[in-house]
Amino acid sequence: MSRAAHRRRFRSLLQQGSILMLVLFMCLAIAVVVQTLVVAVICGTRAVGDEQAGRARMEEKDAGLATLRERGLIAWGAAPWMVVSEEGHTVEGCLTEVAGENEWVLAATVRQEPEVSRLTTSALLERGRDGVDLPLAAVVAGSMTAAAGRSGAWLAADGGSEAVAYVSQPPVAPVLGERCSLAGLADPWRLDPGWAALSGDTAPDGVAPGPSVIILTGWRGMTVEVPTDGIGSAADGPILVVVTGGADLDARGLGDLYGVIVVDEGSIYLDGTNLHGAVFATDAVDFGETGRVVFSKAILRWATDRSLVRTRLVPGSRWEGTE
Repeated sequence: MSRAAHRRRFRSLLQQGSILMLVLFMCLAIAVVVQTLVVAVICGTRAVGDEQAGRARMEEKDAGLATLRERGLIAWGAAPWMVVSEEGHTVEGCLTEVAGENEWVLAATVRQEPEVSRLTTSALLERGRDGVDLPLAAVVAGSMTAAAGRSGAWLAADGGSEAVAYVSQPPVAPVLGERCSLAGLADPWRLDPGWAALSGDTAPDGVAPGPSVIILTGWRGMTVEVPTDGIGSAADGPILVVVTGGADLDARGLGDLYGVIVVDEGSIYLDGTNLHGAVFATDAVDFGETGRVVFSKAILRWATDRSLVRTRLVPGSRWEGTE
């Protein structure tokens, strides 16, 4: 073989070797890329799983904080560690007093077992007051009735205030006290549906009746009575009675009663009762022979501003840490 042939054969072998090396490098590069992608997918899957688990633990703790808020509606004050949620992993919670704060603020703290989560979650729990939305009036009703021939006033005013009764059907020859008047009511009065749900499963979130609030439910044709249990016997301890569902309220023979009575879709019977406060009914208010409403603006304001209890988790106060 000539020298030129040897040179051509040698160059051919070099070219084949270069192509083989290129193929090997390409295979190596592809293997590295595939391995990197596999690792990235595994890490991403684990990260997503960890994030989902973390969010689930956070939601469980938030449910525990919500339970502590509801507990504050029932009994306000410090409380030791207790199980507050068993949705998913068990959550324990407690309520503690906050240094430098008044009796209207507590610290709510929740935790889980260390093997589940080492983080504790806390927030400030605040208590407040609220009331039922009611018109500024002594009486609001479909009609006002009394026993035939009665001479005593149906409606009177407390102190120097004025008392106005709003009725859909004006009574015939009503007997009114000084500074008392009647006004027409175009549409039947109804309690706001949100407040009417106070006694049901759809009660406003974070709201509960105060200690002197009585919620009664019934249906059309049913008559319920006022279980006063001694409350409402003084001006500094008034009572709020709310009747929903269409039942009538028998509030007869109670003497001097201090408070506000609300009957949604029903009537009220007041014979033998001097109600110091206000009364609201979709249907009739029957004063009978001796029943009377003595309008008290202060007691009505108590019912609309301070008769209910509210609790809430203070916005921006939530934080997490380790014990």
